[in-house]
Parts: sequence; C-alpha cells; structure tokens
Amino acid sequence: MSTYLLFGVRTCMPLLLLPILSHRVGRDEFGVVLAVQSLGLLGSVLTEYGFHYAAARELGLANDGHDIARIVSRTFFSQLLLAALTLIIVGLSALLTPVLSASPVAIVSAILIAVATGLAPVWYFRGVGKASWAIAIEAFGQFVALGLMFCLVRAPRDAPLAMSFMAIGPCCSFVLGYAITLRRGVAILRVRMSDVLSELRAVFSLFLVRAGSSFYTVAAIWITALLSSTNQVAYYGVASKLGGLLVALYQPVSHVMVPRAARLAQEAPGLLRREAVRWGSCMVVFGLIVVAIIHAVIAPVISLALGDDMRPAIAVAEVLSWVCVTAALKEAASCFYLIPYRQDRLMSASVIAAGLLNLGLAYVLVPAKGAMGMAWSRLICELFIVVVFLAFAIFGAMDWRRTSPRPVVD
Repeated sequence: MSTYLLFGVRTCMPLLLLPILSHRVGRDEFGVVLAVQSLGLLGSVLTEYGFHYAAARELGLANDGHDIARIVSRTFFSQLLLAALTLIIVGLSALLTPVLSASPVAIVSAILIAVATGLAPVWYFRGVGKASWAIAIEAFGQFVALGLMFCLVRAPRDAPLAMSFMAIGPCCSFVLGYAITLRRGVAILRVRMSDVLSELRAVFSLFLVRAGSSFYTVAAIWITALLSSTNQVAYYGVASKLGGLLVALYQPVSHVMVPRAARLAQEAPGLLRREAVRWGSCMVVFGLIVVAIIHAVIAPVISLALGDDMRPAIAVAEVLSWVCVTAALKEAASCFYLIPYRQDRLMSASVIAAGLLNLGLAYVLVPAKGAMGMAWSRLICELFIVVVFLAFAIFGAMDWRRTSPRPVVD
C-alpha cells in the first residue's frame, strides 16, 4: 500500500504536464516535446539494458553486503559503458527525425533523458525491498520538472525550455538515487572489463525483451513523428500518456514481487503458483475497471483539460484503453513465471517478434490513419505478446508440481 500511495503521486504528476503544455505551447509544439521525450525513453532502454529486472532479481538473492556491493558495482559500470553508446545512437536518431533535427535543444534533451533515465538505480531499491524509495526518487525528478514548467513555460516560443525541463527531471532522479545508495553504505568496487562484458552477455536476453517491447510502447510516439505530422503526434501522445499512466499502475506489483517470486521459484513453487493466480486475477479485474472508466470519462476530460482541438485524441484513447487488460495478463505471466524461472530467451524472442510486427504495421497504418493507425498497431502487438506469454506460462505451470525448478543461484 505504501508503494501504491507513492506510485499514485508519481502517476498523477505527469498528468498535470499535459494541460500545461497543450495550452501554453500549442498543439504542434506539444507534439515536438512529446517526440523528444519518446526518443529519450527509447534510448534509455539501451542504458538500462534489462538490469531493472536482472539486477533486482540478483539483489533479492544476495546473502551479504559484499554480494550487494559486487552486484551494484558490476551493474553501474556496465550501464556507464552503455551510456556512451546511447549518447551516439540517440543523437543520430534525433538528427534523422525531421521534427527534431532543426533544434539542438531537442537533440541534447533527448540524449539527457535517455542517459539519466537509464542510469537511475531503480533496480537497486527494488532488489533490496525498497521499491517505494525508487518510486519516490522518480517522483522527485518529476516534481522538479513540473515546477519549472509551471513557472517558466508560457508560450509556444518556450517549447525549448519545456524540452530542457523534461530532461532535468531524470537527471535529478539519477543524482538523488545514487546519493542515497552510497549513503546506505554500498561500496563501489573496482570492476574489470571482463566482468562488465560477462555481465552484459548474461543480461542480453532481458535487454532484447526491453528493446523489443519499447518499439510498441515508448517508441510509438517517436515512430508517429517519423511517419506523420506533429498534430497526429500530439493526438497519439495525449492518448498514450493517459492510458500509459494507468497501465503503469501494474508496475508496483512487479517491483515488489520479482525478488519474492525469484525465491519462491527456488523454495516453494506451489506457493508461487497460488500467488500468480491471485495477483493475476486482481490485475485483470483492475484492467477491466480502467477500460470502463476511460470510455465513460475520456471525452469530457480531454475537452475540458486540453481543449477542443485535441478531441481527435478521444477515439485513440478508447482504443488504447484495452492495453490495460493486455498489460495485466502480460505482467502476471512475466512476473510470476517467465522471469523467476529465467525464461529470458523465450521472452526476448517473443517480444522482439512483437516489436518487429509493430514496426511493420505502423509503416502501413500510420501514413494512412495517423494516430488511430498507431493505436491499432499497438493493440495488435499487445494481443500477440499476451497470447505467446500466456501459452508458455500455462504450459510451464503444468510442470511446476512435477519438475524441480531450475536453480536460481549457481
């Protein structure tokens, strides 16, 4: 409950950005700001590299302070190496995006969002059972960005300021996160390059999962910017932000349960099965309630908060609302079976296939249907990945009683 209370604050603050930016910078500039954020979040996947799950899983199994220091050190230096690569890739991607290439501020902001978001030690707090701390640190960064935008962004000419403030928030979270980590007595040990490369190879499958899923989640706004106009970017961005913030309410469950599920997979697979059924059912029911609420209130909310020129986003939001149900099934399958039983390669293959499917569908649907085409592409990909995940989780669950779980620790 404490985790959800903090997560509720973290979830509500970005909602306040939507009316501020929509009214103050205008629809077209609003679309550019959302494209910068989308590209930055896509780039952060490379820096984060799957450590949000892998490092949290290993920390949940750590036996003493030296184990924790070793895991933290290897993860930090691995991500630092990836951050340099992220800087180059995000910068080139911004230069190749028509709506961003003319603005140096947009390019630099996308790079900072990517690097700072990826480097934030969210995985550490999850792994040591302090998931609420991780959420509070992210909320602090969002609060800083929101305050700056509310005070200083006034007109369309201030769009570069909005992009800069969008990048300042993750930077604050990154600095605060590592400051708290070090004050908790975690030592940063010397790490050899061979250890870093070994760590990257070990987590590569989970990185593929994150990379594949990003192409039908956070990258969708940027893909829309590549294939359509800025007003369509704004429509899809508003709809995906509203729906995405609700989908994100599933994250505290995975934050809290992944380390616990990893231990149960080793020690009590029967109990893990019951936890999966209980939490999965609750998450699906919550998703259906969210769908009903969105269909009931989305039209007046968008009209009143964002203005009549954003009304085309209503239909897009109604389509994307069903992602709340698919996300519940996907999170339950991955959190309670695929991740604890180290089915990383299976997850990566499935999610990469979904990401490629989304790119193909977007190439066909977005030029013709704009934001609505991107919404249908996203929903189809979500349905595909849910079918695959559930199939493997259900058939795998049949073996939980008959087969000893694979050892989590070597």
